[in-house]
Amino acid sequence: MKGFSNPEEVVEHLNLYGAMKIADFGAHAGFWALPLARHITSEGVVYALDVQREPLRLLAKRAGEANLHNIRVMHADLERSEGSKLKTDSIDLVLVAHILFQVSEKMHILKEAHRILKKGARIVLVEWDTVEPRPIGPAREHRIDKKELERLLIEAQFENISHFNLSNHHYGIIAHKK
Repeated sequence: MKGFSNPEEVVEHLNLYGAMKIADFGAHAGFWALPLARHITSEGVVYALDVQREPLRLLAKRAGEANLHNIRVMHADLERSEGSKLKTDSIDLVLVAHILFQVSEKMHILKEAHRILKKGARIVLVEWDTVEPRPIGPAREHRIDKKELERLLIEAQFENISHFNLSNHHYGIIAHKK
């Protein structure tokens, strides 16, 4: 295990290919969106969604500088019904990294991911580990336990849940839409 997660390494193991359509929930300034965009073809697209506009502007600038024209930056409130503004059953993979600990309505985000994913498509979640002690990151009471996240995924109609090693501070989960 490493100190911090490396998005390039994680993305390499997601078996991304061709013209996939990917949604990055909580994209911020592109920590995950940029590596995702580099691993699909220019015909594919990464929808970088966030409720904060300024980090999205920075992401758009960074994508342009990196000559990545397959990133679509979108302002979105993922806690609202159909908040991503993406079509139902249209996305091949949804990444939800480091946002569930920040929201009170976690199920809204998982249901929105379920709505936009194609049948059998994957959701990839990255969250802060709950193992103590952790000197960095959010307070323990704001983090979401792996078992609780699994329970929420099942409730949101996901299946084939698996875990992957990420870092000393984070854990990863992959599930598939039923």
